[in-house]
Amino acid sequence: MWHAALIAGLVMLSVAFAFGDYKEAFAPDIDSPPIEYATRPVTDPVSQLNLQIQQGKVHQKDLPDYFQVPNS
Repeated sequence: MWHAALIAGLVMLSVAFAFGDYKEAFAPDIDSPPIEYATRPVTDPVSQLNLQIQQGKVHQKDLPDYFQVPNS
C-alpha cells in the first residue's frame, strides 16, 4: 500500500517540476500592446479626480463636526 502512495507522490513531484517552468506562459508582459499599463493614459473616474486635485481644480470641503471622526 505504501508503495503506491510513494509512486503517486513521486509522479506528482515529477509533474510539478516538469511544468513549474512555464509560469511565463501564463503571465503576459504588462506593457504588451493589449495591456500597456505603463504607457496607456488612464481614463477612470478616480484618476481623473486625482489629476484635478493635483492641478488645483478640486478642493475638499470642510465637513460639519458631526461627520468628523473623534481622535480618541
